[in-house]
Amino acid sequence: MSVVAADDAADAIARVNAMDAPPDLVLVDRRVARKRERELLDWMRSRSRFPKVPMVLFTAHGGRSEGATSIDDLREAFDAALVLAIVQAICEPP
Repeated sequence: MSVVAADDAADAIARVNAMDAPPDLVLVDRRVARKRERELLDWMRSRSRFPKVPMVLFTAHGGRSEGATSIDDLREAFDAALVLAIVQAICEPP
């Protein structure tokens, strides 16, 4: 398995778009996405190459903003073991 890191949502879009094959998983730290994770999600879902690529959103910083939507309704405490378990469940063959 290879990992491609991005500096923010715009960089992630550029890097995923440049890939020859769709990624097996997109792991998004909402803090790094700089509150543009919705843009990344919408972009991925609108491309015929990526409609079924699983995306896992997490945040290492809790808190809730006014007018939060379902995308904002994430687990507030970062749990590395939980994120790892989710990634393993998605990426490991049955």
